[in-house]
Amino acid sequence: MLMRRTAGNLFLSLVIGAVVGNVIGDVLRILLPSGPIKRLFLDYARLGFSPFTLDFSFVKFTFGFFFQINLMGVIFIFLMIYIFYRL
Repeated sequence: MLMRRTAGNLFLSLVIGAVVGNVIGDVLRILLPSGPIKRLFLDYARLGFSPFTLDFSFVKFTFGFFFQINLMGVIFIFLMIYIFYRL
């Protein structure tokens, strides 16, 4: 059965692509010898904001969010988009 093209399925595909790509990038980072190619897989793009705390004396909230992705994550995200729209 083919997957229905909904926003939720697209988001799930993108998350799966990012996770699988980052894991493969980390494995390649361990296996590759030192050099510019390894540095390409080592470098992460880090998006988000540092944790901050809101203290209202009776309750305290801490918010923070970071998204890290490497080159293989980006490649697998595009691969998942391609697969998503081909199926």
